[in-house]
Amino acid sequence: MARRGENIRKRSDGRWEGRYIKGRSADGKPCWGYVYGATYTEVREISARKKAEYGIYNLNSTDITFSEISEQWLYSVRQGVKESTFAHYQYTLRHYLQPVFGDFKVSALSEKILEQGLLAVITPANGKQKALGVTMAQECLSMLRRICKYAAHFHLIRPLEITVKLPQNPQKYCCRLPQKNKRNYSRS
Repeated sequence: MARRGENIRKRSDGRWEGRYIKGRSADGKPCWGYVYGATYTEVREISARKKAEYGIYNLNSTDITFSEISEQWLYSVRQGVKESTFAHYQYTLRHYLQPVFGDFKVSALSEKILEQGLLAVITPANGKQKALGVTMAQECLSMLRRICKYAAHFHLIRPLEITVKLPQNPQKYCCRLPQKNKRNYSRS
């Protein structure tokens, strides 16, 4: 059976190595290209860019917008989730993601556009809405990743890696005083 996956491995020298098909020889055999990096995600991003440069993804050219593909994704997951989960997805999509990304052509989306747009969703600058909480910010990021994965499955975009620094839960510090040891170990 053919190997599936991203062709990324950790080398014995500690670096990560990714390989991709640069092209084909005259007899149809693949010509491999290699990329190296310090982390897995770095190699995955570089490898995805190289694959896109060499036309491995063969993207379908359509004028579909983010709103249209997100609605398609929403109705594709409908059968696999509870009705309340579907309603929550629908609310999140229509109130947070579609107002920011809705008019973008899917083919024009990139990591930079998605990351900047998601930051605008999490901390709106208009002052009419307050910033999203930790849980809702995580849900928006997760949903955006799932929609992009859905679009990549249909070869509308290349696989994208979205990395955004999300707000953290405020640490609750307790002012506990150290308890005194109940046993007295002194010898009398």
